[in-house]
Amino acid sequence: MSVQKVSKNVYAIKLNSSEFSNLPLINLYLVCDEKNMIIDAGYDAINKDLLRILKELGINIDYIAITHIHLDHASGAGLLLKSFPNAKVIVHERGVQHLLNPNKLWESALLVLGEYAKGYSKPISIPIDNIIIGKDGVVFNLGNIEIKVLETLGHASHHLCFFNGSHIFLGDTAGIYDNGIVIPNTPPPNFDYNENIKSINRIISLNPKILCYSHYDFSNNPQNLIIYKERLKLWLKVIANNLNDKELINKILEVDKEVELIVNKRRFEINLSIQGILHYLERIGKKIEI
Repeated sequence: MSVQKVSKNVYAIKLNSSEFSNLPLINLYLVCDEKNMIIDAGYDAINKDLLRILKELGINIDYIAITHIHLDHASGAGLLLKSFPNAKVIVHERGVQHLLNPNKLWESALLVLGEYAKGYSKPISIPIDNIIIGKDGVVFNLGNIEIKVLETLGHASHHLCFFNGSHIFLGDTAGIYDNGIVIPNTPPPNFDYNENIKSINRIISLNPKILCYSHYDFSNNPQNLIIYKERLKLWLKVIANNLNDKELINKILEVDKEVELIVNKRRFEINLSIQGILHYLERIGKKIEI
């Protein structure tokens, strides 16, 4: 757990669970102005530390901006609202029903993640009065800082990014960034290659200066977006050409040597991404045009 200054008014809060060591670290981002916004809500196992940090900093949360409703990003929103009951939760319109009634979301997470999901704990239902639908292009004024909502589908069908003119808060749209290496983050069941590429192209067109990844760091190298596109295309081709291979991760490593540097640490995430791409190929009839 740590708090790191990204730039003036923007902080990365790095959290991981001491109770569930197998759960990945996540960066939540705090944007401070006359009003304060936190990007993503984490999950209950880490939010006791998060609430302690916010209390020590004397920070009130006015907006909880959810990039997408996967458990590591959104399941802690209910707990945050207990401490900040007037905060508004910004979420994609497809995510609203799952915040109001998280039963289906929880069942889906158990199906995809198995026992791994239980470390996150089942989300708490959020009152409708606390929810704001994050429409593409809507701007939230925090005082001197404006945060624009971007619909960025691909990783999930309910994904948003948030942009303040220089920082892009990516959620999982542009993959995982670890030790200077960016790799795909394409879990089942809703990964969509074409939508993901469109989202990345849109982000590139905005010319962001700082890329704020949820996993596991931030970067001042926008070239990472190009690298992500190329790597995602490569992985899709490799998997599509080796559908019956039981060791697809080895097939990827044969042609993508850089990933060897982090494969032992990120094997779970890489395998989950492979499963998501397989699911995508099955859904589209295994026909790809890239």
